[in-house]
Amino acid sequence: MKGFSRVQLSEIVSIKGGKRLPLGENFSIEKTSHPYIRARDIGNGNIKIQEAVYLSDKMAQKLSSYTVNTGDVCITIVGANVGEMGVVPQELSGANLTENAVRIKSTGKIGQGFLKYTLLTEDAMAQMKVLVGGAAQPKLGIYKIQTIEIPLPPLSTQGKITTILSAYDDLIENNQRRIKILEETTQNIYREWFVKFRFPGHEKVKKVDSTLGMIPEGWEIKKVQEIVRRLKPEMVYKQSDVKPYGKTIVIDQSRDTFLGFHDNKPDLLATSDDPIIIFGDHTCKMQLMVTPFSIGPNVVPFIANNKMSIYYLYYLIHDLVETKEYKRHWNELVGKEIIYSDSSIIKQFDFQMRTIFEQNETLKNVNLNLRRTRDMLLPKLISGEIDVSDLDIRIEEVA
Repeated sequence: MKGFSRVQLSEIVSIKGGKRLPLGENFSIEKTSHPYIRARDIGNGNIKIQEAVYLSDKMAQKLSSYTVNTGDVCITIVGANVGEMGVVPQELSGANLTENAVRIKSTGKIGQGFLKYTLLTEDAMAQMKVLVGGAAQPKLGIYKIQTIEIPLPPLSTQGKITTILSAYDDLIENNQRRIKILEETTQNIYREWFVKFRFPGHEKVKKVDSTLGMIPEGWEIKKVQEIVRRLKPEMVYKQSDVKPYGKTIVIDQSRDTFLGFHDNKPDLLATSDDPIIIFGDHTCKMQLMVTPFSIGPNVVPFIANNKMSIYYLYYLIHDLVETKEYKRHWNELVGKEIIYSDSSIIKQFDFQMRTIFEQNETLKNVNLNLRRTRDMLLPKLISGEIDVSDLDIRIEEVA
């Protein structure tokens, strides 16, 4: 097959902008049934509310003409993330859309699912980049979006392509839900044991007074700096220090030094056999890293002193940052006091966490492979390079 004919979006879709709040109006403080989608919520084919804001019933009535429905394709048109695309999920059907994005709906010649995947191709994104140009304030107007060209196979073929690609996305989304459940489980166990002090055997342990209130007997009050060891990413390496892992980077923890090669430059970091925690010195965001990663400025990598459970350390510091609304820098964080548990309880916690984190990491790796396969198939299916017209595929969606 030579490929599909191409058409401009103006021939097959309708495009409508969102709406900003009238001057002087504010979002609702209370949660309502009228969520508001902002540009920051749109990207990578999805729409997920990051920090929810809502409209009052009265304001939602005024802006009722600027809502979206399940399956609508939305594209950001202003700002640093201009050209990002996402599809409205069922739970956001009826939500209001920001003026910094547009809603795109099929007029009958293209399936909404196929439309989504065409706009995720490098070809479509490259066209949007050209249309935006090098303006200081990037903007992608409706009249520009209408000129984007995409392949347009028959509706039956569109449906088959959509079914193939959405099967990957459904598996990815299902795994994401499982990952979220596992993460919530670990957080709940930590809070139950180390915040509410309802750890295994807690009934037999009495409470004693401390500078941070009543704590289980045998537990201590320590400063963060007593239990963490910051790793220093020094640009030092020797051939003899690096194991024969090609471009994989290893860590010599005895010298708190990152060692390794990447195109002859030791500019990437990676975990060793043990996970490492990274801390954003300005954002105060934390993440537990168990696979190779790169590091940027103002990121602090650290591990636990005395081979303490890295999982316990992560939630201990995370609880200090999040629950107590600590929003400062690393140098001040390390001076804060924390409640340090009995070592036998930490060991029990570590055992449970290792199992859960291993499951979590397996699911993340599965998703990584699913995304790679989908992304490899995407341009070939959309362009017609891979012919699916004769395949016996049950079509789930057409226009």
